[in-house]
Amino acid sequence: MRRAPWLILASVLGFFAAVKLHVAAAATEWEYDEGVYLCSARALLRGYELFTEIFSSQPPAFLESLALMMRVAGDTLVAAHVYILFFGLVTLAVCGELARRIAGPWAAAGAVTALACVHTMLELSGLVQAELPALALASCSLLLCLHARGRGWQRRWLLASGALYGLSALFKLYVVPIAVPLVLLLLLAPQAATNAESWSLDGRGWPLLRRTLQRACVLAAGAAIVAVVPLLVYEHEPFFDQAVAFHLAKLDEFRLNPSFNWSLVQGELRRSIGVSLIGAAGLVLLLRRRPTPALWLLAWLAASLLVILRQSPLFWRHLSLLLPPLCIAAGMAVAAAAQSRLRVIRIIAPAALLLLLGVTLDASLRPGWEPGRRARELVEAPKSRPGLERMSQWLAENTREDELVVSDDPISVYLAGRMAPPALCDTSVARIRSGYLRLSQLTGQDAATPVIMLRREGRLSMVIGYARWLKENYDQLDWDAEFGAERHVWLREDL
Repeated sequence: MRRAPWLILASVLGFFAAVKLHVAAAATEWEYDEGVYLCSARALLRGYELFTEIFSSQPPAFLESLALMMRVAGDTLVAAHVYILFFGLVTLAVCGELARRIAGPWAAAGAVTALACVHTMLELSGLVQAELPALALASCSLLLCLHARGRGWQRRWLLASGALYGLSALFKLYVVPIAVPLVLLLLLAPQAATNAESWSLDGRGWPLLRRTLQRACVLAAGAAIVAVVPLLVYEHEPFFDQAVAFHLAKLDEFRLNPSFNWSLVQGELRRSIGVSLIGAAGLVLLLRRRPTPALWLLAWLAASLLVILRQSPLFWRHLSLLLPPLCIAAGMAVAAAAQSRLRVIRIIAPAALLLLLGVTLDASLRPGWEPGRRARELVEAPKSRPGLERMSQWLAENTREDELVVSDDPISVYLAGRMAPPALCDTSVARIRSGYLRLSQLTGQDAATPVIMLRREGRLSMVIGYARWLKENYDQLDWDAEFGAERHVWLREDL
């Protein structure tokens, strides 16, 4: 039984990697931002500058790292998906280690199994999005903070933990709530060797507060050192305009809807019903036996939930913030069963993990949940939608390699091996509604490309006057019905 949790850990990680590698070549039509990131990274790879030439509403670290990976491993969809899978495996491993430091190996096995079979984790591990890399790095900062504690709160390890958290925020700012569990760890007493029982506070009253503040200053210094790097690398005006002012303008267009956000949270918990129930049981058991780590997990959950409820607009990807603490809590229930004095309960623990996997995967693959469309590729051939394949093939055959293509379907452009104009890689609804993408930008000299490909009722159809400009300046291709009616192609031979 001593080897059982480690065998389960290895099996789950191997199965998870194999499943995602099986569909690594499959593109998706439903996740628009994947195409935006891929086209933007390709523009970076070809020498265009971020913010000044490439519009980007996110901090720079993810796009810069994605472009670097493409330079090393190749500008392909498979390489990009493997890059994201790496962060998925890191997140699994780190959550397992955090659980182990609370309640031992069985907790690690339970946490990793729970996280690996949640549909949101399955989806994010196969999509080129910034959330999972940011979550992986922020989780690593928690682990590094615990390592600093095991080293007697040495400043160099605290600085490294803060720097790693700062780097995660430069991937995506949605990791802000993870600052709460990170700071709470600073309350713990230093230990020469961290073990599963070492969650005692470092005193009481003013001495505890003073020590915590001292550690927090070192941690913040590490984060600040990393956070200041973009100010030294990029031009200040376009950087603040796109990474800060754009989001403030977006808040005026997308009003906060807490009831809608809460409905998404409820849906996530229902679809991950196995993890949700076992996680709740684990929190109750841990609260009775060891209240300090239980309260730490509850604070992590509460901070993440608060940020999610205040997010506008809220996307399903943001719900991934809830997964690490919830799955670590599920690991606590598995550990409690494995350590029970009753032999029959100890034997049930491995079976409970398999049941957890089955129930959660079943809920993930049910129809009615949009990301479940791609999750069903786990049991189907890894093929893209026919319309997407045919469109990208047509673009590859009918445009030059150095030719730019304007489109509100960036994944088609990327798969064809072409580039969108750098300033138009992102043609999102948020950019249009906030006034950061206007008709003048779409009809300017840089946007007048020989081929323009648009989705039927796509994002660019929202720009008032653009459809009329197209009809006046371009000829619409008589698109054969077998290629699908979802996309329209406009041609201009004099360019």
